[in-house]
Amino acid sequence: MEDLVPIAPRKKKVVHYHELQDCKVGRRALVWPIDHPEIPDGSFGKTTPVEFFDPLTGVVETANTRYDPGHFAQCSELGFGTPFELTYDLNTIAHTMPLPLQTKATEVA
Repeated sequence: MEDLVPIAPRKKKVVHYHELQDCKVGRRALVWPIDHPEIPDGSFGKTTPVEFFDPLTGVVETANTRYDPGHFAQCSELGFGTPFELTYDLNTIAHTMPLPLQTKATEVA
């Protein structure tokens, strides 16, 4: 028994995805991968049962693969409903203070 050596953890392959749907721990998810070696671009596949899912970051882990969101990735926990976006828009401006009041325009004759 003294000859036993601990097994090093197996490194999972990392695949980036464009869209992920119906992702719940213990169930298979639908994924549209960007760089999966066995699934062509534009096609979707089913994962093995999900072991870990972080809805804030979009990271999913199965027994063999870690799925990370790619650029402009979308994810939905509710199946084929409207996915929430994991990206952000840099052109959106949010005002922190109210805009100054404008005087009423006078009518020009």
